[in-house]
Amino acid sequence: LWQSRLLTARAIERWSITTITVVLFAATMAAAGLAAYKLTGTSLFPSGDEPHYLVIAQSLWRDGDLKIENNHARGDYREYYPEDLEPHYLTRGADSEIYSIHPIGISVILAPVYALGGYKGSVWFLIALGALAAVMAWRWTLSSLNAPGAATFGWAAIALSAPFMFNTFTIYPEIAAAVAVMIAFLVTGRSHIPHSGIARWIAAGLAIASLPWLSTKYAPMSGALLVVV
Repeated sequence: LWQSRLLTARAIERWSITTITVVLFAATMAAAGLAAYKLTGTSLFPSGDEPHYLVIAQSLWRDGDLKIENNHARGDYREYYPEDLEPHYLTRGADSEIYSIHPIGISVILAPVYALGGYKGSVWFLIALGALAAVMAWRWTLSSLNAPGAATFGWAAIALSAPFMFNTFTIYPEIAAAVAVMIAFLVTGRSHIPHSGIARWIAAGLAIASLPWLSTKYAPMSGALLVVV
């Protein structure tokens, strides 16, 4: 596009902030979506702990509980995972039921998404969350520095990197946590707005409070982010 002069610096200069935000969102979705198209449904994805988060989501939606033994027994995971899958647990609960050792935050979020779109729907939902986190970071950087070029370079360096992109379509809590962190940062960055009300601080509080539910390893980050906010 650049070489053919269909896209030029002068043309981009006339784009509004909203237009650029939409373009970066679409670009993140396209890059991550292409990677997901090539890699999901293979021996690589889903794997590891991914099926276990999905089983919890299935149990929440279909049974209304966190007891996963029956879900493993009837092979709910075979909708996206072809091999046998033993539940991850340390010991049975006081009610003699099996509960997963994994935090339930991402499974709670994905339960209705899985009900509507299955594994593929969950993947695309997380990709959209990743794109949202990326453009929120871009907007935050832009508002902090008033330097669109630096903000866009930062977006490309992060959103197109292997750690971020591979997490966008992996059933793990990292991307949801990224959105929560960016919500808290954006709210704090807008603290100069007069008469903005208490709603944004409630949003920041909920975002910070969600982090330990997504993963216990985020508890220290949650505390540090609370200090920042």
